[in-house]
Amino acid sequence: MEEKAIANRDVNEVIFDAIRDTGYEDDFRNAITRIQAPVLVVWGMEDRVINYRNADVFVERIPDARKVLLEGVGHAPMVEVPEESARLFREFVATATGQGK
Repeated sequence: MEEKAIANRDVNEVIFDAIRDTGYEDDFRNAITRIQAPVLVVWGMEDRVINYRNADVFVERIPDARKVLLEGVGHAPMVEVPEESARLFREFVATATGQGK
């Protein structure tokens, strides 16, 4: 996965620049403020595609959002650490539905 990401870096930069230039980023930041459901933001701190600090955008703008940063994990926590991702999700759902700890 890392080799593919490195090989596609130039293409990805063009795509991300195009998204920024269209104003989509501002629309996105505004749209997420309307989310009413509890949200779990799980981000790998070794993410080389989108920096983990971007998780703050979600928790700052989405009411009732919770952030978990995973050390030693990259862009795809659900692939890289599936057991940990599943555990976090199960705990979050249990807590959000009042069935948890």
